[in-house]
Amino acid sequence: MESCRFYPWLFARPLPSDQPSEALADYVFMSNLASQQITGSMQASTTGRATIHQLVPGPESEAVLACVTDTPDTDAPGDPQISRCPSTGWPIADAADHGDATVVPRGRTHGWVLVCFPAIDDTGVATLSPELDVDHLPLPGDPGPVDGSTAAVADALVAAGERLAEVNGRTTAICSEYLPLSPAPGDRWLGERLSRRGYTRALSEKVWLVPLESARRAARSLPALPAGYRLVSFANALDQSDTAVTEGLCRLFDHFAADAPHGGLPSTPGPCTPSRLAESDRRAAQSGIGIATAVIVDSTGSPVAAAVAHKATDTAQAAELTSLIVDPAHRGSGFGAAVSAGLVLAVADWWPTVTGLWATVADGNQPVIDYLTGAGATARAGIDTWMRQLDDKR
Repeated sequence: MESCRFYPWLFARPLPSDQPSEALADYVFMSNLASQQITGSMQASTTGRATIHQLVPGPESEAVLACVTDTPDTDAPGDPQISRCPSTGWPIADAADHGDATVVPRGRTHGWVLVCFPAIDDTGVATLSPELDVDHLPLPGDPGPVDGSTAAVADALVAAGERLAEVNGRTTAICSEYLPLSPAPGDRWLGERLSRRGYTRALSEKVWLVPLESARRAARSLPALPAGYRLVSFANALDQSDTAVTEGLCRLFDHFAADAPHGGLPSTPGPCTPSRLAESDRRAAQSGIGIATAVIVDSTGSPVAAAVAHKATDTAQAAELTSLIVDPAHRGSGFGAAVSAGLVLAVADWWPTVTGLWATVADGNQPVIDYLTGAGATARAGIDTWMRQLDDKR
């Protein structure tokens, strides 16, 4: 397998209303299998619909999906006409289902790589997310070393992702490796291959799971807010007519972008604006993603703390805590715990299928870790994020 030649394919951009092709469904299945294997939870999953919408370009970012196969893309009689990407020359398969006319990658698919390009923040960066086919995934706890088919396919996927980054004008590649809490050498298959390609580890995080019921009990035991402060919550869309809230949230998100631990990763955030918030709400509604936002405002109606959660589908059993922000002047006074409690109670009321909240927190971010453990959270996985400058030709 190490000497096997791999052939990259690119997936065509779908429309928001499209149904996923069988080839895209295979990618979603393998992505979910890997996440569930690492976290030990069936709640760690995405959907074909969410992936379709991820591949639809938006003002914040765009993403492309590629795969590698073991068979040349030579047309066979009766096959749909294959088109090619002008910048790479790679053949293009369909992410959407077009019936008998659907173009599928030739041969056996050995893995996929999703490449995301931020359009406002960190515009020199591409993020690579490789996924191996099940036959190449090391068994959990494998003592290693990483070699054979795992190494060969991982190298091919990262190389494909880097090629896409370069033709899209990106100078930095970032790749995150999801790990069990006590990884064996074989669990570090991706990091080992990235290190060989000249990547350096830039940030370490943990993935936490908060049982919603224990978080609700902790929320109800918190003291009342100080006089002059109140909690407001928004389901799915903010009230854009409340300019004090939207403009104040923009200030908080700017603080979050500047203060969040980045390790050695580049951080060049663009400013948050009410139009960015409105566009985010619109895109989420279009893709069926639920948003819950809790905000603590002062006597002038200006936000001093905010917490946001996202839910991938109507029937999802877990949501993700994506933001927890406190204005610098109000830190250390319990506003973080209070706004998190407000979010937990809102999620419990609005999303009856949800039984837990995922949260990704940088190692050493003790205030957030203390809140999560106080709410009954347990760490379920680790994330190591690696970085390489693409003009480094090692």
